[in-house]
Amino acid sequence: MNQFKDVFLGLEKRDYNRATTAQKCVRAGGKHNDWKMSASTKRHHTFFEMMGNFSFGDYFKKDAIASLGTNHFRPTGTPSQKKKLYVTVFGGAEVSPGNKLGVDEEAKTLWLAQSVPADRVFEFPASKIISGHGRHRPLRPMQRNFYDMGPAASEEGHADCKFPCDCGRYVEIWNLVFMQFNRDASGTLTPSPNPA
Repeated sequence: MNQFKDVFLGLEKRDYNRATTAQKCVRAGGKHNDWKMSASTKRHHTFFEMMGNFSFGDYFKKDAIASLGTNHFRPTGTPSQKKKLYVTVFGGAEVSPGNKLGVDEEAKTLWLAQSVPADRVFEFPASKIISGHGRHRPLRPMQRNFYDMGPAASEEGHADCKFPCDCGRYVEIWNLVFMQFNRDASGTLTPSPNPA
């Protein structure tokens, strides 16, 4: 999403307010190098495709979360299917000295409105779900969505493990990155002019 950084910061305007991307990826290095994980599980492919959809001030949390039903649970979209979904939301953290963000209660409420059971919505620490690019950057509380494939999917033979066990039973199917704040070099947070 680096190509859209200036749009999120309000420094650049595009003649469109939504975009999609498809990016070919090779697990070979970079900022978060996990090359050693390649082929270590059925989920860690050496070559994969990362797809994204972006909004530049057009839609935000409510519509992004509601799209779960249309994009991942169609055509049936039954509550029983959603009972296999696990959601992590931003759990609150000090994001720079003296600047704290609380738990993303809005996202929690929106997931509950989508018939995701309360015991499947987890607050995760910021170290796992918040990020940005550069010193002056968009700050983006992120959440991940996992599907319970059942005990048979466990690559470690777990019969009764619990989320967030990393044995292969709980597979990440989607994540939402909410471009919500800008953080300047001093660490001050301001609302993004184009929440996305």
